[in-house]
Amino acid sequence: MSLVSENNPLLVTLTVNELTTIIEEAVDKKVKQLLPKPEPKFYSATELASKFGVTRQTINRYEKTGLIKGKRWGHIKRYEEIDVEAALITIQRYKRA
Repeated sequence: MSLVSENNPLLVTLTVNELTTIIEEAVDKKVKQLLPKPEPKFYSATELASKFGVTRQTINRYEKTGLIKGKRWGHIKRYEEIDVEAALITIQRYKRA
């Protein structure tokens, strides 16, 4: 038989800071569960090219080299904004080097 269970009280000594940290972590976790997740933004190759100031051929080249991945819905291909932003950060690093 275990001495620690939901029905048996457990006395623990905590500092105010430790208790504050435990409560903050529990509240943060619950708030993250309750907040709605942002909807991902998807763009066509033409829209991406315009948004990021590159050509459509550049978008196609990024996909061929594996920097970005398109997602297909039937015959329509879309690119997720966050993937393209990450790819552009990578590209900018190489250009500086």
